[in-house]
Amino acid sequence: MRTRKAVAIVSAALGLIGFVIAPAGAAVKPVTVTASAPSLSDSGGSVTIRATVESAKTCAWRSSPEVKGFDGSVKCSTKLSRVAKLPTNTTMCVKRFTFSLDTLSGNVKASGSAIVTEAGTMKMVCAG
Repeated sequence: MRTRKAVAIVSAALGLIGFVIAPAGAAVKPVTVTASAPSLSDSGGSVTIRATVESAKTCAWRSSPEVKGFDGSVKCSTKLSRVAKLPTNTTMCVKRFTFSLDTLSGNVKASGSAIVTEAGTMKMVCAG
């Protein structure tokens, strides 16, 4: 009886370890995100954000702070691109934008991001 309990406990433990290892050991496919211009003048303008994705089912673009018309879900493919139109920066401070692509394939999530800075009217880097 004790042997059966021990075998059952060991089998259950191995089953749990296998379950934990499988998702942790699953190959996370990298997401590479780049910007056509890492910095813009205070006049703003368009910047193309490109991404390379491997075997993802769901893809969603995000911007922070939010850029009008940029965020949204799209059909995944190996190479993606989206244009962000940054408005004129009328503040004295440099603005920093983060553009990201989040992917999901089964339970495996991956993301990548690129940063674009936009000069301020006084070219100052301000706190906050």
